[in-house]
Amino acid sequence: MVAKVKVVENAFYAVTGKDGRFRIDGVPSGTWTLVAWQPYGAEQRTPVTVAPGAPVSVDVELVEGSKPKWHLAHAQAARSPAYRALAASANDGSCERCHAPLAAALPKGDPVRDEGVTCDVCHTITEARADPAGGAFAMALHDNVKYGPLCRAKDHYFHKMGCSPLQEQALLCAACHLYERRTDGGVLPVYTEYAEWAQSEHGQPGGMQCQDCHMPYRRDAEVAVGAGSRARVHFHGFLGREGELRKKALKMKLVVRPDRSKVRVDAVLTNVGAGHSVPTGLPGRQVVLKVEHLDEQGGPVSSQTRAYGRVLVDGAGREVPYFAAVRLEKDDRLVPDVPRRESFVFDAPGAGRIRASLTWRELSPELAEKAGLPSVREELLAEAVVPFAAPPKRRGARTVEVPE
Repeated sequence: MVAKVKVVENAFYAVTGKDGRFRIDGVPSGTWTLVAWQPYGAEQRTPVTVAPGAPVSVDVELVEGSKPKWHLAHAQAARSPAYRALAASANDGSCERCHAPLAAALPKGDPVRDEGVTCDVCHTITEARADPAGGAFAMALHDNVKYGPLCRAKDHYFHKMGCSPLQEQALLCAACHLYERRTDGGVLPVYTEYAEWAQSEHGQPGGMQCQDCHMPYRRDAEVAVGAGSRARVHFHGFLGREGELRKKALKMKLVVRPDRSKVRVDAVLTNVGAGHSVPTGLPGRQVVLKVEHLDEQGGPVSSQTRAYGRVLVDGAGREVPYFAAVRLEKDDRLVPDVPRRESFVFDAPGAGRIRASLTWRELSPELAEKAGLPSVREELLAEAVVPFAAPPKRRGARTVEVPE
């Protein structure tokens, strides 16, 4: 028998019923973070604003992270609220080539048409190129052959089996994870993770492919339900076996130094686990470092944040989605193996605590507001709490290193 226990920090929690619904009563007014958890996947963190006397409805989707399930990532390519809002804003259909590749090939009303990047997409691709114009792939949809690296697999009643080494090569990912947009002002980098990988040590001959990290092998699993277990099957969650690839990418180290009536915090962030910059993917995604000064009882006193990401702007210098942008404003993402050092100073005449958290955010607040999204997905990557005594007459220091 195996049991998994979740320890919560307050009385505001609930367990879902058989229908997946839950209710939490008595939550004070204010903005809070709703943390949804289940034993076999990553937490989902959703900001929720509670007004006095007004009920709040929140939809949370949790999926399993311990089985080779496609629906963990690529299934959401055409379904996530962020994608739908941004695609509607673009209003030109250009996103569908990579987010819903079957939309152009199937008639309206076909149930598979809008399912995102399905099995029938990746396993019918017969050609892929690294083309900055994006969407550089070809699918063979009409011969009922599904291609993959299992070259000894037998045909069965549902489809034929085709042998293709491409499905284990980073070039397959390049088809949609390399895209630059040309404007009157030049070329805007949009999706550059393939180019960053290709320039890294992993992209050299004999190096790691995208699939090695994002789709690691499982020792004993089924390719499809009822197909029988095999010794080497790629995990199809795309964020590592347990959905924790983002957490494993970054390392955080803190040094806390009380000094007279202040406390100084030095933080070092290092991308130790990704072959590309973090955050990756769509411009506007962020990794947010938040450092909080707490009193001795853990109550908030003050806080400071740093947000890292790629920011594209319009002619007025406002952050906008890539399809409305004219230039790159900044790109301070965390590149592999280069430490990022940050310093914070707080007024602290007495003892207290420093809490530092590192969070992945689906979209910046500016882009979320422009897209009309009341909230976006967030994932806590690392957290540390360091207590400190009343400032001494001479300087002292506490160091905490968050393990990888």
